[in-house]
Amino acid sequence: MVRWIADTACVDTAAQLADGTRIGQYCVIGPHVSVEYSCRLGDHTYVGCCTEIGAECDIAEFCVIGGREIDLRRGTAKSVGIRIGLLTRLGRAVVIESGTSAVPTILGARCVVSSLAKLESGARLGHDVHLGSGVVIGSQAELAENASVGHGTVVQAGVRLGRNCAVGTLSQVGIDIPPHMLADGRPATVRGVNVAGLQRLGVDPFGINAVIQAYRQVYRTGLPLERAEQLLCSDSGGTPEVREFFQHLEASAGNRLGSYPEQWRVA
Repeated sequence: MVRWIADTACVDTAAQLADGTRIGQYCVIGPHVSVEYSCRLGDHTYVGCCTEIGAECDIAEFCVIGGREIDLRRGTAKSVGIRIGLLTRLGRAVVIESGTSAVPTILGARCVVSSLAKLESGARLGHDVHLGSGVVIGSQAELAENASVGHGTVVQAGVRLGRNCAVGTLSQVGIDIPPHMLADGRPATVRGVNVAGLQRLGVDPFGINAVIQAYRQVYRTGLPLERAEQLLCSDSGGTPEVREFFQHLEASAGNRLGSYPEQWRVA
């Protein structure tokens, strides 16, 4: 097994380090930590008990991952408090709090988390999520695939950001944001459609126009949600992106932090 561990690092004997792992100076690796192949952990990084780190992750200096105390006497040693997907990049001084075995903190594959960001206990990031510097993701908040959050933004506990949505810099997000939308502000409000993101996902012009029409019907005309959905599905045949948009809104209606009808209007 080929590994490089700095002479000043402290690695628990119960940790599992795969081939190609590089552990920097003064790192601390706790018990029951699993690090897959070709990962790099920067200097002064701490990884707490019961954390899984996927292959080819790059974790910069001064990160704190985990730290929740787990009672190993009760048979929870095999539980996982944090899962980090493969090819994920963490900037300097990122803090990730441990979840529980029932609600772990999860980062999907190919996520990019910039310096000084913080993920609180039970937060969940899908694949290809991008977080700017100083972002705070609240406890049990969920960010779907391809979501992006600008520098200094706070996403409150329990909030859900849909797939391919983008939130601007220095925003305060206290409501659910539907898929493929643009939002910003303090408090954050939906401002438009993430056309560039839809193009990156390979959605054709017809599908993009259908999402724009859905946005206009819900946020501009003030039609009831069911009526807007009926009109759009009859006109466009209900593209996958439009169906995803309405499904997210319907699910959010029951969320106390979700997008209530009075919050659907653009300022």
